[in-house]
Amino acid sequence: MTFTEGDIIEGFEEFQKQIGTLEKDSSKQPLYILFTGSDGPDGKSWCPDCVDFELVWENFKKASPPEDGCFIRVKVGPRDYWKDKNCPFRTEKSLRLTSVPTLMKWGTPKRLSDDQILKPDCIAMLLEDD
Repeated sequence: MTFTEGDIIEGFEEFQKQIGTLEKDSSKQPLYILFTGSDGPDGKSWCPDCVDFELVWENFKKASPPEDGCFIRVKVGPRDYWKDKNCPFRTEKSLRLTSVPTLMKWGTPKRLSDDQILKPDCIAMLLEDD
């Protein structure tokens, strides 16, 4: 198998549409989803930790390229939308996000957020086969 970086998805409704398609994918590759803050007028995420993660992720891929899986990015919306306690990214049972960035292996309890997401060894453990 190979590792591919897939789409960038904007918003909850688009995420719901795409996840159904990705779950039906016959390749059965692991699916990794990165949830980040949406971009502001400057083209960068409003979330400074999300910006920091992008650099960590690029360096990680150069040092230890993942072997298989599909990696997609989901932008959770503007800061005010994300901070609302009723934000669907926070309330949806399959997600229940508490912070961005969050990297998860879809369909498993494996996820990284807060300080862990910026540690290459934690990223490597998340990407390992079960």
